[in-house]
Amino acid sequence: MDPASSGAGSAPSENISPPTDPAELREIIVRQDSLIRAFQAQLEALTAQLSSATAAAPRESPIARGESPRLALPDKFDGSADRCRGFLRQCGVFFSHQLGMYSEDGTKCAFLLSLLTGKALEWASAVWDADPLIRASYAHFEEAIREVFEHPAGGKDISVQLMEIRQGSESAADYAIRFRTLAAQSEWNNAALWAVFRAGLNPALQTELACHVEATSLSQFVATAIRLDNLRRQRRTGASDMASARPRVRMDCPGRGDRDPEPMQLGRSRLAEEERRPRGPPRRCYNCGSTGHLSPRCPERAADSQVGDRSLLTSLTIPVSLLFADRCVHVPALIDSGAAVNLVDGAWVEELGISTSPCVPSLRITAIDSQPIGEGYL
Repeated sequence: MDPASSGAGSAPSENISPPTDPAELREIIVRQDSLIRAFQAQLEALTAQLSSATAAAPRESPIARGESPRLALPDKFDGSADRCRGFLRQCGVFFSHQLGMYSEDGTKCAFLLSLLTGKALEWASAVWDADPLIRASYAHFEEAIREVFEHPAGGKDISVQLMEIRQGSESAADYAIRFRTLAAQSEWNNAALWAVFRAGLNPALQTELACHVEATSLSQFVATAIRLDNLRRQRRTGASDMASARPRVRMDCPGRGDRDPEPMQLGRSRLAEEERRPRGPPRRCYNCGSTGHLSPRCPERAADSQVGDRSLLTSLTIPVSLLFADRCVHVPALIDSGAAVNLVDGAWVEELGISTSPCVPSLRITAIDSQPIGEGYL
């Protein structure tokens, strides 16, 4: 029987086997090796990208994990105009760092209401029910507070306050704080602010600043002014402490009473009647040594004093009180800045009975016109 004829009516079977040609096999192996190398290169590239992406990923911050920084609660606000800006600034910073607790406007508005007191709370209580936006929008509530309570000090605009600012009796440091507070709210440039700050300083401090090297910036100029002012205040304090540390001598002089006015003359004193009476032995003239008269009325004395008319010296004298023994005497004194010693009139010493002692060695004395007084020596 023919094998071909025995399979009539059925589909012929195909025997598929790998090629036996060596050249074809080598081509297939080379192609597969190329594909494997390509896949390996892609895998290495993807692995490198994954590693770099993992290393560059930021670490999770504490705030992202829900941990918020601990901030102090804003101070209570009583409606004072000078505290309104600072109060709202504190609330804004507090809310920005407490996003987990105060993410909704309604919660912020309720918290803001709890911080109001005094007239501010009275106003908020009145508008809380009347205006629904006060309870629902924090921005609206904040703007309403600004409209009601944030007004310039004394009704003056910031620019007007800057133009009128003066240091006065306060320190330069306190003056600088007031100035910087106003400057931060203005839109003035540094040149204008510099001129305003300088003009507001005390004249004495401006004079000292003019003797220093010109500052290169407003901040440097302000710092120099504060440093010089502190030095000036320390010098004044040190001088006051030294003056207070000196011992004070109290001299209780008897009252002068009501006396007839007498012309103020050099070498003359006002004496009570009992002090005018002679004491002890008769006194002798200081010029000639005779008794019966004193040196002011000595006949040997020249008619015209070498010193000149004493009445002309009235404007150069000041009244002083001298305390010695048990008496206090009020006399005029001549102030001479060029005098080397302190002198008193000999006749005045005789009248008061003041004890004297010889001057060794002798001193040459002259009047303010360089002419010798008396014999010219002590």
